Amino acid sequence: MSKIFRSEFYRLLHFKLYWLECIAVIIFAVYPILLNDYSILPDIDGFLFRIMTIISFFSLFFVSQFIGDEYAYDTMRNKIIIGHSRIKIYFAELILNYLAVVILFNISVISVIISGVIRRWKYNFSFDILFRSYVMCLCTLLLIIAICLIVSMNSKSKILSLISLLVVFYIFSIIGTDAHNKLAEPEMRLPYEFEVVEKINEPLPNKMYQSGNMRNIYENILLIDPCGQAYYESESMYDKKENYISSEILKYPFQKIFIYSIIEGIVITTAGILIFRKKDLK
Repeated sequence: MSKIFRSEFYRLLHFKLYWLECIAVIIFAVYPILLNDYSILPDIDGFLFRIMTIISFFSLFFVSQFIGDEYAYDTMRNKIIIGHSRIKIYFAELILNYLAVVILFNISVISVIISGVIRRWKYNFSFDILFRSYVMCLCTLLLIIAICLIVSMNSKSKILSLISLLVVFYIFSIIGTDAHNKLAEPEMRLPYEFEVVEKINEPLPNKMYQSGNMRNIYENILLIDPCGQAYYESESMYDKKENYISSEILKYPFQKIFIYSIIEGIVITTAGILIFRKKDLK
């Protein structure tokens, strides 16, 4: 597997789309910090993991096209002909593509830190909290790559693979964002303006607040959904209960996201290998 990994890593270094994504990630990280002014001095923390809201789309573009070239130039079939097993090929691609996306993520984080230092911004949260958030992001990236790989490795068409992943992650994005927003609704809300006019000044029960079984359902949807995890992680440090503003979205997020991501990643990777082993590469 090491030979496959080395050859694929060499190909990665010469893959133009990946370098374009690296540049795009830097621009996405630097622009809101260096080229914008704010009425209130922001913290670096709030920008550190914002890339997670769109990292799935960077990933699907890269993986679908990188794996697609394997089929376009028959290198996938040639690897099998010279004796490499399909399991080794699949794992080599999993490790390489995960490494590539982690590098993109780290480029974004480093760019934010450097930009924040230039603006002389400070951190609001401890290293422990930020490190836990960082590890959560790495877990979610593994799940994202596992999904990208199961589609791309089992589709010979780069276009079909790209379209399929765009549809899948678009649906994930809608569902995950909706679950996050529902969980963030506070239990009590302040009166609206028209209610104040009617002399209602006391806090009122929020009909959008999710409790009991429905809250458990939405929490599981958020944890199962990679885009839901990513959306949560983009500002996970700020997840706390604030009266009349927001509810605590997840309790023990680090442990839950770690467990869900690892289990889902193993299941999806196993399914991907089983499908790939039966795939006709002729």
